[in-house]
Amino acid sequence: MEADGAQLEFRVATELGNDQQALKDIEDGVDIHAATREVMRGKNHPDFVGLDDKAGRQQAKAFTFQPLYGGFGSHPAEREYALFWQKKYPGIFSTQMTWCMRVADTKELTTPYGLTFFWPRAKLYSSGRVNVQNEVFNFPIQGFATGEIIPIALVHFWHRTAGLRLRIFNTVHDSIISSVHKDDVAAAEQLAKVSL
Repeated sequence: MEADGAQLEFRVATELGNDQQALKDIEDGVDIHAATREVMRGKNHPDFVGLDDKAGRQQAKAFTFQPLYGGFGSHPAEREYALFWQKKYPGIFSTQMTWCMRVADTKELTTPYGLTFFWPRAKLYSSGRVNVQNEVFNFPIQGFATGEIIPIALVHFWHRTAGLRLRIFNTVHDSIISSVHKDDVAAAEQLAKVSL
């Protein structure tokens, strides 16, 4: 069984960036992969040609969070999507750019949750981009999501499943992987929802 923190990085970015639109999208259950699909289709990305809505949504997952980590892609549709993302989620983007400017200036960043990252070779280019921008966009979010939240969720899951025939044997990114007896799968899935 694989139990994962659904859209955990996006939720963490929403919190760290205090982004009201992202919060509204989470509360309203907006399908952000479907929005990605529509931007890619509208800009004629070749990976979306001939795909129905379901297949297009699945294909979109590879692109949805690319801008969250500072990526602009290589195709014009991907660059257009990155601009769409920045405008749609200005709280997240402006927070990440503030982090970048701080890193360019001080070579370090202390996150709101207390972890300090160091970039001794960080520099600001004349274009306004920081040479370690992708890392600065990524590390505070991944550090909180998979370095802080998932281990806590793992402990909660382990305690809650003590009476089940279940063996946790791995974590991958934001997922907990377990071997579960077939009669305990439903209970384990419910406890995973509560824990994650």
